Amino acid sequence: MAPSNLITLLDSIPPYWGSRTQDVPRAHGRSTTPEGEKQLERQSPLNSAARIKTPLMVVQGANDPRVNKREADQIVIALRDRGFPVEYIVAPDEGHGFQRPVNNMASFAAAEKFLAKYLGGRYQEGATRK
Repeated sequence: MAPSNLITLLDSIPPYWGSRTQDVPRAHGRSTTPEGEKQLERQSPLNSAARIKTPLMVVQGANDPRVNKREADQIVIALRDRGFPVEYIVAPDEGHGFQRPVNNMASFAAAEKFLAKYLGGRYQEGATRK
């Protein structure tokens, strides 16, 4: 749920965010100059997939209006085309920020397994609902 393209992320900020519609772009270095836009392009992970050196886990809500699934798909494909280890989890019934407990637990369990695999350690297999 982290942005892969900073330009489209900043373009997706809805007007109902009020004063945040100006604060968020400013915090991310949004500029109205061509140089500023080129800087955002350089900083966007989507455009830097070839430089990623460590295993990556992407957790995506399929209905996310800001961190677009299409862009997440692109970075995952770019990494997999390189034979790079990437774990990709898509929740078909979530948007930006998971709300359903079952999806949160599934993503936490997957992250625990991912971290155990690449950093060492243990994880609990088969979490159950109580």
